[in-house]
Amino acid sequence: SDWTIFNVEQLGPTVAIILVRLISMGLNYR
Repeated sequence: SDWTIFNVEQLGPTVAIILVRLISMGLNYR
């Protein structure tokens, strides 16, 4: 369980950044 929690904490911020970039790209494309 420790590994899963660690992975979630590690991937959480990166996923958020990716989503922000995708949204920003969409707005720029529009």
